[in-house]
Amino acid sequence: MFDEEERKLIVGSLRMVEKAVLGDTEDMFKSVEDIKPDIIFLGPDQDDAWLRERIATSGMDIAIKRLERRLNYASSWTKDVLQRLHRIEEV
Repeated sequence: MFDEEERKLIVGSLRMVEKAVLGDTEDMFKSVEDIKPDIIFLGPDQDDAWLRERIATSGMDIAIKRLERRLNYASSWTKDVLQRLHRIEEV
C-alpha cells in the first residue's frame, strides 16, 4: 500500500492533472474552496452526496466525475514511478 503523499505524487505525475492536493484533515471541502477546480474526480467507492450538497450551497460550478472501477496497476510499476519521482524532487 502507498501512503497519501505517495498517491499524491502518482496522481500529480499524470499529464492531465494540473495539480494534485491532499484534503484538509478537519474540513474536506476547504481545499475545494481554495482551489475552485473545474472537475473533481472520485473513486468508485467514495460517497459524493455531501460533496454535491456543499458544491450546490457554495454556488460554485464544479463537475463531479466518478471512476467506474479501480485501476489495477502492478505495485512494481507504481514503485518504479515513485522512485523516479523521488529522484526528480531531490534534484
